[in-house]
Amino acid sequence: MRAGTIKKAVVVAPVSVLKNWENEAKKILTQCVRVKIQILSSDIAVNKRKQRLHQALEAQSSQLVITSYGMVANNSDHFTQYVFGKQVWDYVILDEAVSCVSVPSSRTRKNLIRDTER
Repeated sequence: MRAGTIKKAVVVAPVSVLKNWENEAKKILTQCVRVKIQILSSDIAVNKRKQRLHQALEAQSSQLVITSYGMVANNSDHFTQYVFGKQVWDYVILDEAVSCVSVPSSRTRKNLIRDTER
């Protein structure tokens, strides 16, 4: 993010560690770059989640979205790698990717990763 090559990043992690990701990102990233960090989880109202995600995707500044595997699986249209041929996420981080072997998580992984292999 510091070099400006990464503007939009998403971290997909278990719900139990979302707050840890947010705290660590704030400690590390805010020291070296201006970045807006947002958590999207099921305890946030649907309209508010959609608004936050839309703002992150439309923003010109660096954005880090932290969300859960369940959120991605249930909202796959929002977490795809390409929309209308345009890359959505510059960087995707899968925390505990070993959990991607379960059925819902494997759909999550496919949605986020399949187009990055091109």
